[in-house]
Amino acid sequence: MGGHSLEFCEHQTTRDYTTLEKISANTLRTYLDEVTREVEKAIYTVLPDKFIIIGDGWTFDSVYYFALFASFEAMTILLSMSPLISEESKSAAAHYEAIVYNLSLFGKTVTNVTAYVADNENLNKAIAKLLKVPLIGCASHRLALAVKNSFLVDFDDILDKIGTLMVKIKVSNKRSAELRKKTSLHPIIPNKTRWSSQFEMAKRYQEIRKFVPKSDLELVPYLLTDDEDQKVDLLVSDLADIISVTKTLQDEKIDLLEVRFLFDALILKFPALKSHISQDSDIVANKGFENGIMLCLDGKSEKLTDKQIALLKPFKKDVQGNADVDASSFAKRTLEAKRQKIDAVYDLAWVPSTSNVAERLFSRAKLTVGHQRHNLAPSHLETLLFRYINYRFWDAELVSRVVA
Repeated sequence: MGGHSLEFCEHQTTRDYTTLEKISANTLRTYLDEVTREVEKAIYTVLPDKFIIIGDGWTFDSVYYFALFASFEAMTILLSMSPLISEESKSAAAHYEAIVYNLSLFGKTVTNVTAYVADNENLNKAIAKLLKVPLIGCASHRLALAVKNSFLVDFDDILDKIGTLMVKIKVSNKRSAELRKKTSLHPIIPNKTRWSSQFEMAKRYQEIRKFVPKSDLELVPYLLTDDEDQKVDLLVSDLADIISVTKTLQDEKIDLLEVRFLFDALILKFPALKSHISQDSDIVANKGFENGIMLCLDGKSEKLTDKQIALLKPFKKDVQGNADVDASSFAKRTLEAKRQKIDAVYDLAWVPSTSNVAERLFSRAKLTVGHQRHNLAPSHLETLLFRYINYRFWDAELVSRVVA
């Protein structure tokens, strides 16, 4: 609908440029709700007995939304994105209550959940504890914390100077006009919550620094020295490597073992990142579980401890016993049990290593709300996003049945 409100269907301009039958906003909303119900029915039938859930929160216009996904081998599905049932609280118990409720809408309970994927925060560790499942900490979140807390801190003073310089150029009509005469590039103001924007700002500074007038007395305190310029050049080069890993982590197919390969390579080049992204980092909530997954993905399931085997039991494929084993022989039964333990096949390649799917949902939510939908009710926003993310469950044929 091009970011328009549902009332767009009643506008005369809309009706002038379509041959479709006239429809009111209320009727359109009724049809959309019916499509949503059909999608919910479809999800109800495909959701397996065992699956992983992914959770994350987002605040817009003072409303806190909690997004919940179900992930299994075939796909990742959005179950809900709505305010918490107990809106006055953002506690682990309130999130757990929301998870229980939304799972019940699809005929499932927390006993169907095998793991929880979310940011590496104490809140999510508490939620996982209530769910009685392991927490898989988002790899992208770990890397972001490592860069922000252990890498960029050495460049804070330089980045602050560049940030102030960018602001002073951007807010001044005169300086902006002078810059436009020399280049089409504009100053970039960083987003403090996203370290990647610091990279974009530093990179832009590289590109426009030769155009910044050294005679402007107000800018002089924020002009970098030659030594600082060299540090910026090195920083941009280093961050480019880290950014490449960040972008690779956006791939939904990347597994935990591949994440480990990338993180180990980063640690070799940037030891300062080790505290957050090493295999035994304190930030990892369930080291045994995650390390067990990586052992299996690396073809080393024989190294699993008994505790790891128990944790990974929900992910074990059915393995047929050897029919030729003499069941009356204690020795042969014992050896066969050992062989099955070693040769067990675990279904783990699909296990999500990040909760980036939720970040992409929130980006879509911002676009959906836009400038024309700030008054959109949370329930309507949820249904719009629910249909958008779960597009595979509806098509033109279903819509035709609904409106018939």
